[in-house]
Amino acid sequence: MAPLDILRSLQGTRWRIAWSLLKSGPQSVTQLANHLSIYRDACSRQLAIMRKTGVVSYEKINHERIYRLTNSTAFTYFVSYLQEMVVEK
Repeated sequence: MAPLDILRSLQGTRWRIAWSLLKSGPQSVTQLANHLSIYRDACSRQLAIMRKTGVVSYEKINHERIYRLTNSTAFTYFVSYLQEMVVEK
């Protein structure tokens, strides 16, 4: 997947989901939805988009899917880069 596609997949709520996964570690759809105060179905749709672009992956445990960032190191680097851009202005 191209870097631009990955950036597009991190807009709005998807950015918040990725940030939550980075800070809190792997979580189920229900945990993410509750933490971010969004509907479970909306969270699931956003995760599907993120999964298609390779930002997240999941592991099925019992009846739940536990999502995690696919490459948390790259995401952390990207966040650091954004913070540097904001500080410089």
